[in-house]
Amino acid sequence: MLKNLHKYHEVLAVNGYDELFLFNYKGVDVQKKLDKLLSYMAYRLFKPIATILLRNLIPYKTAANWLKQAYVEVAQNNDEFAVKGKKQTKSRIAIITGLTRVDVDAVLKMSKLVNASEQNWNRATKVISGWISDPDYLQEGEPKILSTTGDNSFESLVSKYSGGITARAVIDELKNIKAIKVDDDKVVLLRKEYIYTTGKDQLIGLENISISAGGLLDTLAHNTKSESRQKIFQRSIIQRGIPDSLVKPLETYINDESAFFLHTLDQKLTQKIKNTPQLDEPADNSIGLGLYYYEN
Repeated sequence: MLKNLHKYHEVLAVNGYDELFLFNYKGVDVQKKLDKLLSYMAYRLFKPIATILLRNLIPYKTAANWLKQAYVEVAQNNDEFAVKGKKQTKSRIAIITGLTRVDVDAVLKMSKLVNASEQNWNRATKVISGWISDPDYLQEGEPKILSTTGDNSFESLVSKYSGGITARAVIDELKNIKAIKVDDDKVVLLRKEYIYTTGKDQLIGLENISISAGGLLDTLAHNTKSESRQKIFQRSIIQRGIPDSLVKPLETYINDESAFFLHTLDQKLTQKIKNTPQLDEPADNSIGLGLYYYEN
């Protein structure tokens, strides 16, 4: 397959360095090139995911557990990774995922997807939790006003509950979300919750991300399966060398054209479904087409 690829040059920047990938494999270690491409692909995918998770106050440890669960679920349920004619065992799952059998067993015992509130909270959350529950930092059942340093101070609270983060970093974070105020070296807790109440717009946005990004990635995963003969439709267009003055007008043009196309397609699909004779068969399938605007 590799010998049929056209010569192609692309500069990829990862962690501050540029690497020139030449898709002309004569005299080149193909495996090293594939490893670098895979690492860049993962890095490119993880960056926007990390942005969304951090925006929603999800710490790394929770995200790592979610990824662990995804690894185990795919290894267990996807025939692509099973030995033909054999049941997928915990040992087999551990081998192909790189996890321990203990990890695999723990994941398989989960009855549902891990929840952010059930995992190790964001470290700033732990500080607030300690502040409102630890007797050393309470006065008549309410959080004390704490000195920044000294015994039973904000600094000692952070040292006890944050897992190594500095008091300055925690102060900055809690001030940013208006959970505390600092006056004359005194720290006052303004509200007892750290994870804010999720609004309707946020819920809709997160659901849209899971549907849109998940659908695109499912399509790409299917199309890159080596033995997959029937490819699912997936196309992208990118215009390069666009002058600054043209970016906004072209974005508007793309938005208008795409909205019109999707509206027209949706109407036609609805009409086709309505005009198709109803059969006595399951009707639980979902199909769709997604468009997105890209700018770099």
